[in-house]
Amino acid sequence: MKRIIKKILPPALYARLRKSACEIIDTYEKKNRYSFIAVDITSNCNLRCPFCLNDFSQIHGNTLMTEENLEKAAKLLPLVCADNFFISCLFEPFLHPDFVPFLEKIPWKYRKRVFFTTNLTIPISDETFKRLSRLNLSHINISLDSFQPGLYEKLRKGAKFQRFKDNLERMVGIFSRESQAAPLRYITVVLKENYPEIPSIIETCRRDYLSTGHELRYVQPAAHHSLEWKQENLISNRQWEELEEF
Repeated sequence: MKRIIKKILPPALYARLRKSACEIIDTYEKKNRYSFIAVDITSNCNLRCPFCLNDFSQIHGNTLMTEENLEKAAKLLPLVCADNFFISCLFEPFLHPDFVPFLEKIPWKYRKRVFFTTNLTIPISDETFKRLSRLNLSHINISLDSFQPGLYEKLRKGAKFQRFKDNLERMVGIFSRESQAAPLRYITVVLKENYPEIPSIIETCRRDYLSTGHELRYVQPAAHHSLEWKQENLISNRQWEELEEF
């Protein structure tokens, strides 16, 4: 049918009609897309951060997404806006042994809609970082709450700062040499203990670690956070206002 229409219509008119049709379809798709879709490929985390919204006393084992379910999830990609398909949100994706191969199965034309978040504390090889750097994803979020080893390990309970730093530096080195590497963004949970360090964390990530964005995150309310813990750890509204001014 497309060939028949093309033969009947003058080239200029055909081109205008084709452009109009594409614009109509694009407008329709944008209106009918979801604002975001969140998919976790694991059901647990290797850390036990005290501020986490997950109550890990109620979470046991680690259910891994199958390749079949990934293929089903990937069919939803056309329905979501750019950079709003969360391939990992609540849990650590590198706990899945096939995490990178799964990402490689995502159709190229939809990869800019995909991002994930990682604590970057599991041993990760250079080869894995190289494969990641060629995926052309929307971006990668890295959780980082302090560059002070002792405080980092206190806030990211179960992590080893040196392992995290080694992963980060190798990742940055490899990504800096790959044109298709996803932009790196950082997430810092703000608490009383790391509050004085926040400006330094942002500047260090920007200067040394390819930061293209930095989200300062408050602790999301959760029933397992006691009132006493909140009083001891959460910053005041005034302190948030000071960070906004920064």
